[in-house]
Amino acid sequence: MSDDILNLPAMLAPLAEGDGAGGDLRQDYSPSSIYQKLRDARAEARAEERARDSQGADEGGLAGGWRQVRSLAITAIESHSKDFE
Repeated sequence: MSDDILNLPAMLAPLAEGDGAGGDLRQDYSPSSIYQKLRDARAEARAEERARDSQGADEGGLAGGWRQVRSLAITAIESHSKDFE
């Protein structure tokens, strides 16, 4: 499956545990939690984007850091929580 195609049924399906929505990802403060990884990846992607902008580079397309953010966000929604915050 192409990385550009979202698996909407998996993203929309209720989670098996609890009420189907999962827990609050922000409650896990460990550095290895999906929420913390997502925050770190987002910060790195923003820094990469700002660096590209300040250099005047217009490479077009999605920066590599944002691909990582996308991947982690999809994993979070499919497997951990349906909370979009």
